[in-house]
Amino acid sequence: MPVVAVIETLLHEVGIQESWFAPEAKFKKAIDTANSKGIYGHAICQKLHELRNYRNEIHLYLKNDPVEMCDGKPAKYNEAVKLLHGLEESLRKHFEKKKR
Repeated sequence: MPVVAVIETLLHEVGIQESWFAPEAKFKKAIDTANSKGIYGHAICQKLHELRNYRNEIHLYLKNDPVEMCDGKPAKYNEAVKLLHGLEESLRKHFEKKKR
């Protein structure tokens, strides 16, 4: 889930630069804080948390049931890429509005 890592880094770095939270803040706080700042709505917030939870279940060993080779991975990748594009657009709009 490298796309989720990019989303996490983007939200975290924007949050640090804008002084929304301390550098040690976790991804969950970054998602919730950006939502509370109006960067995106509830639907995107929920999808970000879903991907964060999905990412948290990926380990060198399987935490739950075995996963087939492509079980959900292309769909989750596509979902993450679309979410990244949406997040970038939301941040662009936020900072354009902030300039005015």
